[in-house]
Amino acid sequence: MKELKEILSVLNSKHLEKLPVLGENEGINNSLQARLIDGIVNSKYNTDQEAAKDLYGKLYEKHRYELLKSKLKQRALSSLLLHEIKDPEASPRDAMRVHLQRQIVSANLLLLFGKRTIGVKLLNKILSLSSDFLLNDCSIEALFLLRSHYWYSGDTAMHRKISRLLREQIAVLNAEAQAEEIYQSVTIEHAKSTAYEDSPLSKLKRASIDVNRLKKYLSTSYVVRINTIKLQIAYYQLNRQYAKVAKECEKALVFLNMDRAFRYDPLSIYFLLNQCEAFFLNGNPDKMFICIDELRRLIGETTANRFAVERVSFFANIHTLKYDDAEKILDNVDIKKLPLLPHQLIEWQLFRAYIEIIKYATNIATNRTIDSYNLRSIKLPHLTKDKHGSNISILICDVILNILLSEHVKIIKLDKKLDNYIYRHLTDASYNKRPVIFLKMLRILIKENNDKVRIETKVKKLMEELHLNHSHSFVEIMPFEELWKLLMQAIIS
Repeated sequence: MKELKEILSVLNSKHLEKLPVLGENEGINNSLQARLIDGIVNSKYNTDQEAAKDLYGKLYEKHRYELLKSKLKQRALSSLLLHEIKDPEASPRDAMRVHLQRQIVSANLLLLFGKRTIGVKLLNKILSLSSDFLLNDCSIEALFLLRSHYWYSGDTAMHRKISRLLREQIAVLNAEAQAEEIYQSVTIEHAKSTAYEDSPLSKLKRASIDVNRLKKYLSTSYVVRINTIKLQIAYYQLNRQYAKVAKECEKALVFLNMDRAFRYDPLSIYFLLNQCEAFFLNGNPDKMFICIDELRRLIGETTANRFAVERVSFFANIHTLKYDDAEKILDNVDIKKLPLLPHQLIEWQLFRAYIEIIKYATNIATNRTIDSYNLRSIKLPHLTKDKHGSNISILICDVILNILLSEHVKIIKLDKKLDNYIYRHLTDASYNKRPVIFLKMLRILIKENNDKVRIETKVKKLMEELHLNHSHSFVEIMPFEELWKLLMQAIIS
């Protein structure tokens, strides 16, 4: 009873003011604030102008609407403080972090108003949970408050003990900051690219050496452990050692599943995705499809991860020549509902273009009725800064489209463009050679003007090189061997 009385006395203090939250004191249901909330939630308003006109009429005063919006925003932010994560099992660490940060605010208020016994008790509970979930940032905030308390109360022994713990936790947090910075600095370019080869190998080697200096924190820091594993995966990806990527992902999944605190962490999805991509790039379609089924079970319908899963699934079906299943993926996924990055939207456009190319070329090869409307209506994305990624896929697709449509003037211009692009951007010896080989094959096809015998003679050596360089990449939306075969059949027909 004593503790409850202390908490209630703080809540009723004249020095505290209750923040307004959504659902309180909003007046009748038709109030302006209620109408604005309803219009935003139900997508009635797309712009501020639309909302202001509906609420105040065509001759609205802008400052009145801005004031209303500002008050609503403050209420919404205050309301966030009263919300817990509904399904903590989906991400125990994130749910616990939100819970502990709220508890730290409560403990701070209790200490400020002199309710030290219950405040310290709450802080010790926060420390225990922070330790269980390796949430060092929450531990540090709690330790700062405890150290000040023991200084105030004159407890020298406890002040010394808490100071030592605080130094240790700050050292761990510094290590975590370093580990994250090291990993992110060498992989940041990959976030905007479809190619793995954006970070130089030497840069990754240096990063591995730097992160290994933090290995003494592996047992006490979740962040250091995870970023060390992620960096190792990035290193293997760059070296195209996809079997090792899959193995490293398996180790990470074992770590995440060995403790209740980490079991359903979103990182499980991250490592499953990387494992799935590794199976694809290493030519293990059976394992890949099993992995895709597991991912679909774990993720939601409208998350960024949904795109990543369906992307890998599309590649899996295209590379196992299941073209109808690949097209179904494009038809079933509403990308307008997914939060996609620009390079992801480009890739999805290319997927649709490749499906139309396959259908058109197959129809020509089998002497079916040919309708070029869908092919002509394809609008390819513009070239981007992704020199080793989506740009290659765009160029290949552009050349093939114009060959199939017999656009001779455009083909001549594209031939010069390809030559220039290969010379300027694709001469690095460390880069995956398959796209370069295929671009050279397309240049021969253009120059020989559909002469089957001359084309086959001149591409024979390049085709052998293509078979020898069997390591695929996500630049290769459709297997180049199959794409070449389909293209040649269409040309002959």
